[in-house]
Amino acid sequence: MDWKSVTLMWIVVSIVQLIGFLLTLIGYASNYIVSISKAREQAHSGIWTECHVTKDGTQCLDVADFVEWTKGNRAWVDASRGMMSISFVGQFLTVVLTFLALCRTSTKLMCWITSGVGVFSVLNGIIGVAVAAARGAIDLENHVQQNVDVDWSFTLFLIGQLTFLLTSCFHYLDSRSKS
Repeated sequence: MDWKSVTLMWIVVSIVQLIGFLLTLIGYASNYIVSISKAREQAHSGIWTECHVTKDGTQCLDVADFVEWTKGNRAWVDASRGMMSISFVGQFLTVVLTFLALCRTSTKLMCWITSGVGVFSVLNGIIGVAVAAARGAIDLENHVQQNVDVDWSFTLFLIGQLTFLLTSCFHYLDSRSKS
């Protein structure tokens, strides 16, 4: 790669993409997609674990086990985990392609592939986290009989998805400038 041909815009987009990946990773791995915090009861849930915090301590269960324990349908858990995992892997691949500078130094096709993988992963991620938030809130509300709100994991994951959407648009626009 000819480092002299790398523009400031390309460096900024690469850094933004890496930040988006890290935000996605934090939102993906943490268990605060939905939560409730009242005087007597606190609970929070992600795609991996659901936890209740009481005066006696914290008790956590796998989300799929919690859904089955509350007599819910665990299919949404598997679907959400699958879609968010596809998103995470796709974004990792996009970051690798970007930092190898394959899109920057190669043909239109490589930029289109990078952009396409990015958009595909964003769509999977947004659908996956939306399902996790909606169904997680319903199952948690049914269990604690109180309103549940989305929390910081949801927000970080969505911000990560939006940064990836922006960088994917940049890759697409960059592909249009190539011969």
